Amino acid sequence: MIETSVVKTLHRVRVQHGSTLRPLERIVASFVEPTPIGWVLAVKHGHVVISAREGVPEPAVAPVVTVKAADPLQAMRLQAPSVDITLDQPDLVHSFDPAAMTVTVELVEPDGAVAEGRAMMARGADGATVPLPETAIPGTYQSELTQWPAAFHPFDLLVGGTLVQKAAVDFTRTDTRLRVVDTT
Repeated sequence: MIETSVVKTLHRVRVQHGSTLRPLERIVASFVEPTPIGWVLAVKHGHVVISAREGVPEPAVAPVVTVKAADPLQAMRLQAPSVDITLDQPDLVHSFDPAAMTVTVELVEPDGAVAEGRAMMARGADGATVPLPETAIPGTYQSELTQWPAAFHPFDLLVGGTLVQKAAVDFTRTDTRLRVVDTT
């Protein structure tokens, strides 16, 4: 006689970058002890999938998994590269917030001359703005350390309130550097 068992997915946790909203592909996950009897955890394409054979008893307390960014460079660019997630719903989403970063713009005139004394800012899709004041280097504008939310991916770069370019934060660096021509 052949015996069969049915395996069902109990929980799925989608893990994403808090600004780009793209899956974090390089993650590791494990149960915080104790591992429920008969439960299996797998990491696939930015998802943590927990499954078990039908008939396995539910634990008395919702299990917890620890999810970590596996890439050390990626972990450095996240505000908190590890999180404990309680499996209290079948489908969960966790967004890892990025670490604070700066945007630096070298602003030039159409002829290549340095563009000094401009009012520059980044504007997100939600209308929020981040000022980019001029630094001690003429024609160079830089934001404060900012945690760039999803509304700024991409963002509008404004000079004197006029859109000059769309841009995006490069989350592989701590400072996104742009060279922009002032067309205002």
